[in-house]
Amino acid sequence: MRIFDKATCLDPYLASFEQSFSARNYKPATLENYRYHLRCFGRLLDVEGIAPSALTADIAVELGRRLPTTPKAQIKVANLAGLFVEHLIEIGVATRPSLTAAQAERQELLGDLETYLERQRGLSPRSVKHVLGFAARFLAHRFGDQMLDLAILNARDVVAFMEHVIGRKTPYRDKTLSSHLRSFFQYLFAQGLIPTNLSLCVPRVHKPWGGEASAISVAR
Repeated sequence: MRIFDKATCLDPYLASFEQSFSARNYKPATLENYRYHLRCFGRLLDVEGIAPSALTADIAVELGRRLPTTPKAQIKVANLAGLFVEHLIEIGVATRPSLTAAQAERQELLGDLETYLERQRGLSPRSVKHVLGFAARFLAHRFGDQMLDLAILNARDVVAFMEHVIGRKTPYRDKTLSSHLRSFFQYLFAQGLIPTNLSLCVPRVHKPWGGEASAISVAR
């Protein structure tokens, strides 16, 4: 078993973090791996002199990226650290930073989208989560951390985002990307937030069997 001789500043909160995953039937081996990586992260916090109460998602991700990893590693320490910060906020150890005007605007939009998907579209919680995830990623890709200007969105923005998502070295395996984006743009159009129904120009993602990479073609 992989252990450290000296406790880290995160050790008091590891058990409650693991319990939240145990309730979702995560395997003990997975939780042990999480604990190992979080203790590595905790050691880095000790070296940097950063208390758990001072952690934010941005700090956690930035520090998590410093830790050594491999290209094929199943656990991304930066992502795991971000989840741990959310846990610290939930149990009252850390404080969620105040939202900027742009963040508040985006949060309101995604909250309204979530309500629409659940009540009017009747999507499953899993599908809602994925639509919200891709919507947030699209907005971040197109507008960065600035205020939204949805009325200027066009088909080129849609294609550019999809090329950004699937333009990776490994084949893109999520066949639902197009359908989730269509749900997002259908909502924007139905609410009068965009002048054109961009869901009609969302390309399909083709993943040829045995192919090295995905390709985009426009839906007809």
